Amino acid sequence: MKKGHIIRLIPSFIAAGIIPLVVQLFVLDCGLSEYDWFSSNESEADFFLVGKMASVIALSVVMLIIIFTYALRRGLYREMLSDSYNRNICIFLGLYLVSATVSACAATGKSSIITGGYAQHETILVIISYGVIFLYTCMMIDSKSDMRIFTWLFICAAMIMAVIGVLQHFKMDVFGTDMGKSIITALSGIAPSRISGTFEPGVVYMTLYNPNYVGTYVSLVLPVAASGIYVFRKPLRRMFCAVLVIMLIICLAGSGAFAGVMACVASVLVTTLMYLSAGRKKLRYAAGIAAVFIVVTGLFVYAECVMSEYEYHLEKLAVCDDRIELTADGTDMYIRDGMLYDAVTHERTESSDITIENAQSPEGYDGINVTSGDVCMFFTDDNPEKKYYYRNVYGKYTDDVVAAKACVFDKCQAFASHRGYIWSKTIPLVKEHIFIGCGPDNFIYEFPNNDYLSLLNNGYSNSVVTRPHNMYLQTAVQTGGISLAAYVIIYVIYAVSCFGSFGKLRDAGGVKDVYIICMAIFASITGYMICAFAYDSSVCTAPVFWTLIAAGCACNAIIRRKKE
Repeated sequence: MKKGHIIRLIPSFIAAGIIPLVVQLFVLDCGLSEYDWFSSNESEADFFLVGKMASVIALSVVMLIIIFTYALRRGLYREMLSDSYNRNICIFLGLYLVSATVSACAATGKSSIITGGYAQHETILVIISYGVIFLYTCMMIDSKSDMRIFTWLFICAAMIMAVIGVLQHFKMDVFGTDMGKSIITALSGIAPSRISGTFEPGVVYMTLYNPNYVGTYVSLVLPVAASGIYVFRKPLRRMFCAVLVIMLIICLAGSGAFAGVMACVASVLVTTLMYLSAGRKKLRYAAGIAAVFIVVTGLFVYAECVMSEYEYHLEKLAVCDDRIELTADGTDMYIRDGMLYDAVTHERTESSDITIENAQSPEGYDGINVTSGDVCMFFTDDNPEKKYYYRNVYGKYTDDVVAAKACVFDKCQAFASHRGYIWSKTIPLVKEHIFIGCGPDNFIYEFPNNDYLSLLNNGYSNSVVTRPHNMYLQTAVQTGGISLAAYVIIYVIYAVSCFGSFGKLRDAGGVKDVYIICMAIFASITGYMICAFAYDSSVCTAPVFWTLIAAGCACNAIIRRKKE
């Protein structure tokens, strides 16, 4: 029986433990060279996303086959749906998936439904696969032994990831070796010698595309690894878990993912609150700790906003045929024939913060350099129509230069490593896509990457903004407000379910191990939801999230059955 349980848990283990490890080079046509705000390069070389995308979709197909040939025949879905909390979660999961599918079908088809979008590759097929992973895992974990088996397998896979991260921290990146490069390029046909490192030596990125996702991954794994110290009886397993906890902390420090640190601190706090809330007499202490944490966090965010407040002399700039419209220190002006004019009086004017000098482009076009502080932009009207064109960092001449609307964080765009800038430009997009969304992976087409002045002011002049660095904004813009509401409600129902289960912790009896694992998973999921305020949903970490929350839901159902 135990062997059979292990076999049916293998797909869930692959989703949470193996898929994050997939690294393989794929060269794709990005389809963005036609846009002025992107380079002329037609190809995208991806190491971390496409392989995981394909693996998630393939795994979900296998899971569906098993569900229809085994789980439905054995009636496992009845046990899962007999739990009212899990039944409600499945309803909102269905709403989330339907909303995302409608968004994908209504999209303009800018991102491929098969390969996804540039530097994203989280297609609608991947999103549907997340739902399949959830359903499969929730069905297959139906006993205490299942929960212990899954936890141990998950911890073993996390150790592999932690070893990779620790080696990177000590400047021994496995992917910088000849063997590592050979593994990366195995299916690409590209010589391993052509591969060079993306990150500075000592930076931990594991196999997760970006160091930021290390913070997300550690926030998901660390509480579960810590729970293993208490759950497992064998000393070697306990020692294994303790070493893993230390290694994960080293990886988190090496990644520099501050939001991940905050999420892990919050996970510890959540675990403490859950334990205290198990006793009614200590409930007031739990409420007090929660209130203090919320107030301290709020003050920290407010202080960060205040410190990041900065007003640029040149605030807005847009091209309008034969003139360049701009705003400096709250005054609207425009440039025509190389001269600066007041937009109200239409008379010549001057600005101490703006200089206009005659210049020539590398291609030999006569024009002007508009300079304000560290910002210098070249414009030319050297054409028969006398229209102004801006020469961007890619050497492309464009008249598609806008001053996009900004709100909320428009005065503190440097907030959280200039996330304030991205959020200030993304929030207005939510209103435009609140019902249906622009489609999975289509954020890059909606974000004003043609607001060149804002890009220059915030240090994004040599890059393209592909994601909002906030999972909630990402979901609202790409798949719509309904899907975002459904996503959040899934977590709320799960949280209520957890606190309902923890109420009888002291009477746990024979399932106390399940309680500890359940608390750890809830702490992990909560840490992930906190990280989501600064990081996006990614195929690198989302499969881990959906597998763990499904395991948590199954865990709660096991506890409630024991109570009954």
